[in-house]
Amino acid sequence: MFSAIAGRPDVITPEIFALAAGAVKSPQESWWVRDAALQVMGHGSAEQLVPLVDLLLPYLKHEEAWLRNGALMALTPVAGDGRCY
Repeated sequence: MFSAIAGRPDVITPEIFALAAGAVKSPQESWWVRDAALQVMGHGSAEQLVPLVDLLLPYLKHEEAWLRNGALMALTPVAGDGRCY
């Protein structure tokens, strides 16, 4: 579901963002789904992402490079936000 809309930020609503965050939080979700969800989250606003920074940071140390990259994409909107320092 997420990979189909990851490249279309115009259709990423707050509801879709919340579903993506839920997929990233779920230990039952596959890595493929989490990767697409991370890409969707990268289109979120800093306000949406600041509360989720602690959830995303462990992915920067994941064994799979593509999930580390997904985490970087998801964290990009908050990289310069003072609330994250």
